[in-house]
Amino acid sequence: MRPEPDAAETSERRVVATLTVGERYHRFAEYTHDLMRAYARRCHADFVVLDEDSAAGRDVLWGKMGCHGLLEQYDRLLFLDTDVLVCPGCPDLFEIVPGAQFGAYLVSQYGDFHDEAIRHIQQVLGDLDWKRSYFNSGVLVVPRTHREIFDTSDPDFGRWASVSATSSTNYFYEQTYLNYKLRERAGEVFDIGYQFNHTLASGNSERRFASHMIHCKGHIPGNRLREIQITRRVIENPLLRRLFCWFPVAGRLAPRLFSD
Repeated sequence: MRPEPDAAETSERRVVATLTVGERYHRFAEYTHDLMRAYARRCHADFVVLDEDSAAGRDVLWGKMGCHGLLEQYDRLLFLDTDVLVCPGCPDLFEIVPGAQFGAYLVSQYGDFHDEAIRHIQQVLGDLDWKRSYFNSGVLVVPRTHREIFDTSDPDFGRWASVSATSSTNYFYEQTYLNYKLRERAGEVFDIGYQFNHTLASGNSERRFASHMIHCKGHIPGNRLREIQITRRVIENPLLRRLFCWFPVAGRLAPRLFSD
């Protein structure tokens, strides 16, 4: 865990955190972390990387649970997956999400992709009468009051981790667990929208360059590192980014423009 001091004092202690474990993710970090660090400074937040040296960061599948310790030190946390690019001019999510609320992107409004995971975790941990509402955990704004959903000493965590490790089906590991635990606590989600976590879920991948945070998980088929590299070059070129915002279909040309 490597904390870096914030740029200015605020009335609450804030942290922007990410998880980087393994050579692949460290390569991603070369293109994403400096943008996160600059964003944290603008939001008057510290910047922390959960990595191999962090007690809860040894496994990329579960390292996000290290947010439990951070929320003991900070009032609010913004978590960003390491394959998320923060675009220039991105608004302050700490100011957008009300202080006591849990902020995330509700991907379930665009389809039933996670319904099987929702059914399965309730079979394992208990029925919550939970049918559909499901958030993506790639971008999270979390107040200290929800710290316990990251508690790995909870017996439910061990049960779900064991099931996930032995299952041939991907039930989305910590993401489904965090959804379950928040719902168990009757916590509501403040929907930040796809503009702050532009995944493939909304089906409008061509419009990603108009969003504030781009989650690089398949917008460009093939190598994800190359997707991150190309996306970084587009968002740093104001004219090109503006072109792709005005004419989203033109975004398909990005891989050809940067063929190196």
